[in-house]
Amino acid sequence: MKKILAVDIGNSNIVIGCFSGETLLFTFRLPTMYAEDGRALCSEIESTLSGRLTGPGELTGSIISSVVPKATRTMRQVLEQLTGKMPLVAGVSLETGINLDHYDKKTLGIDRLIDTVAAKRLYGAPSAVFDLGTATTLSIIDRNGAFRGGMIAPGVQLSLLALHEHTAKLPLLKAGPSCQLIGSDTPGCMRTGSVISTACVIDGMAERIADELRTPSIPIVLTGGLGKIVAPWCRTKIHFEPNLLLIGLQILYDMNVRKEGPRE
Repeated sequence: MKKILAVDIGNSNIVIGCFSGETLLFTFRLPTMYAEDGRALCSEIESTLSGRLTGPGELTGSIISSVVPKATRTMRQVLEQLTGKMPLVAGVSLETGINLDHYDKKTLGIDRLIDTVAAKRLYGAPSAVFDLGTATTLSIIDRNGAFRGGMIAPGVQLSLLALHEHTAKLPLLKAGPSCQLIGSDTPGCMRTGSVISTACVIDGMAERIADELRTPSIPIVLTGGLGKIVAPWCRTKIHFEPNLLLIGLQILYDMNVRKEGPRE
């Protein structure tokens, strides 16, 4: 079966997944700064793929989600070179199966929309997605599959960075697992304040979202690079899907390319 590449370009990292049909075969990630040099980016992706694919003819297409416009332009050129076809770029103009009448399309981050496409397919509607990356975002769809909005807050690592930059003595820490609820030293207190407090936000919002949508409960989906360190502290039942956005991209590719026919 032919394979496609699904590419998620975030503020900090580029995550690339290779799908055969609906099956995610493998993923790899690169720093977003790689997209500053098209040749280096192409070489890095080719090098990674060479050990996992028998040849470039296996790739039948690609799709991009990006919140970094400059990186999008570079990635489009690279993917066209690798697959021989122009990549599909995710946007609100595509068929998504999500009603956007309740939200300003011009300000909606495409990553949030794609998250809900995947959540709807996997867990139905209504559902809510917490994506823990540079920012912590909440995206909600109601029982009719309409995007209702959500929340955007500083992410776990961004919170730690802000504490360091705006205080005189707090150290610069890298986000990591928190081992205890009550910190016993300053770094421990900072990690508790960023990691466990995010879990508390998820727990608190889950009940309030259900009340707002007038439903007994709602599936809570957790994704994003920092989801794995927050998930253990959540008391609410959550569905941890680290590759949710890649899954959503594959769904969008199938919905739109199948409808339009092969892209040349």
